[in-house]
Amino acid sequence: MRHFGSKHTPHSEVPSLPSSFRVSSNNWTPPQPGFIKCNVDATLFGSGAGYGVVVRNSEGKFVAACIGRLHCADDPYMAKTMAVKEALTWMKTHSFNNIILESDLKQCHKIASDIGNVSVRHVNRLPH
Repeated sequence: MRHFGSKHTPHSEVPSLPSSFRVSSNNWTPPQPGFIKCNVDATLFGSGAGYGVVVRNSEGKFVAACIGRLHCADDPYMAKTMAVKEALTWMKTHSFNNIILESDLKQCHKIASDIGNVSVRHVNRLPH
C-alpha cells in the first residue's frame, strides 16, 4: 500500500492522473464541517486487482490518499468489497474520525458498521 498524505508527502510528489481520467465535479460535494469524505473504488486488470482511496475535508481539499493491490478472484464485487474493507482499515489505523465513505458498492454499510462514526453513501459510477 502506498500512502499519500499532506503530512507525509508534498502534493507535488503525488502521481498525476492520466489525461483520459475523468472527474465530474458536478457530482462530488464536500462533507459538512468537522467531517472528512473518503471516496474508494477498485479495478480489475490483467494481473489482479487494485484500489484507490482519496480523503478530502469539508473545504474539498486533499487530506490523504492510498493505493494498493488486492488479492482476490477476478470478481468486481469482491474487489470493491475488499477495497472498502482496506479503506476502512487504513482510516482506522490513521485515526480518522467523522468519516463519510462514498463508494459505488451498495453493501458497504455492513462493512463500515464496526469502525465508529462512519456514514456510508452509495454513489453511481460514471459511464465510460
